[in-house]
Amino acid sequence: MKKGWLAKWLPRNESINPEPFERIDYACGLLVFFVSFGVYLVTLMPTVGLYDGADMTTAAWVLGIPHPLVIHFIVCWANSG
Repeated sequence: MKKGWLAKWLPRNESINPEPFERIDYACGLLVFFVSFGVYLVTLMPTVGLYDGADMTTAAWVLGIPHPLVIHFIVCWANSG
C-alpha cells in the first residue's frame, strides 16, 4: 500500500505495512483481556451489597446520581451531635 497524505514522515520509497500487528500482539491482547476479565469475575459481588444497595441499584438503573455531592458533610454533621 502506498503512503497517503497523512504519512508524510515516511521516506518516499517505503510503503505502509497493511498488517500493523503481528500474531503475538493479538495473542498478548487476548491474554490480558481474559486475565483481567477472570479477575473481575472472581471479585464480582454475587448480589447487591449491604451498603446503600437499593440506592445504588436505582441510580444505575435510571443513570442518575445516588447521593448529593455533600453527603459526606451531612453524615459527619448528623453523627457529630
